[in-house]
Amino acid sequence: MPDNVLGLAPQGASASPRTPTNRLGELIRFAAVALLRLRRIGTVRVGFFSRCGYRRTFYKQDTEVVKLRNQLKRLEELQRHDAKIQELENSLKAIPAKLAATQADLTRVEALLTGERAQLTETERYYGEQKGQLEVDEQQAVGAKHKLAQAKNSKEYMAAQRESETRREGVASREAEIAKLVEAIENKKRLMAERAADVQTLRQSIEKDSEAARARMAELEGKIAELRGERDHLAKEVKPEVLKRYGSIRMRRGLAVVSVKNGTCQGCNMNIPPQLYNVLQRGISIETCPSCHRIIYWEEIMKDAGAV
Repeated sequence: MPDNVLGLAPQGASASPRTPTNRLGELIRFAAVALLRLRRIGTVRVGFFSRCGYRRTFYKQDTEVVKLRNQLKRLEELQRHDAKIQELENSLKAIPAKLAATQADLTRVEALLTGERAQLTETERYYGEQKGQLEVDEQQAVGAKHKLAQAKNSKEYMAAQRESETRREGVASREAEIAKLVEAIENKKRLMAERAADVQTLRQSIEKDSEAARARMAELEGKIAELRGERDHLAKEVKPEVLKRYGSIRMRRGLAVVSVKNGTCQGCNMNIPPQLYNVLQRGISIETCPSCHRIIYWEEIMKDAGAV
């Protein structure tokens, strides 16, 4: 290498013999000059070792952000699974309740029908009594008529006549009562036949609904089991202490993980302290809202999330 390349000896000057020590010194001076020139044009702002230190710091921070982002993604997926499981469980619980209400309606209608049957039985019993009493009244009317025919004087005649009229009126009243009973019994039987048909239709409908409900319940139970399996897999990818905190918040609040937009918690719509907002923007730790105590994160930190 020519000496003037390093700028160590002017042209035309005789160079002294180069020993290994001189060669090393020349290289060091050349490196110093080169670094100085680069520093002047702004290319190198810090020393080599300092620059390496910054790179390690930035790499460490980026790694922490990625880890936090992964935890938040898992928590959001976990929250979606929990919400879907709860929705399906509510639907599952509603099916037996609906069937129970329909069965209660059927039981009430059947009880009414049973009561009406009892009333019809009582009316028919009363009708039978009135029929028997009518026969007695008719016999008494015949007897009064016979007395009237055998009257020996006007006094006996008048008494027999009054008795005969009374007996005839009794028979007529009894016959009218029996006619009303016959009409009432016929109407009641016709009405009960219609209601019995309605009860049978309702019973068949409930049986069909019960079969459909059992199929729906089996379907929901299968979906819930599948979601629970996926949830358990997600839960294993969340740190135990974070998972415990998530579960505790969800038990109290329902929604446990929310974003922070423009310094406002999207769970309670309250502004968070600026210092906490700065911490969220750094994205290196799990934080909670001071107002609603939900797990919060800066919404922008999730926009750069790639495949996990």
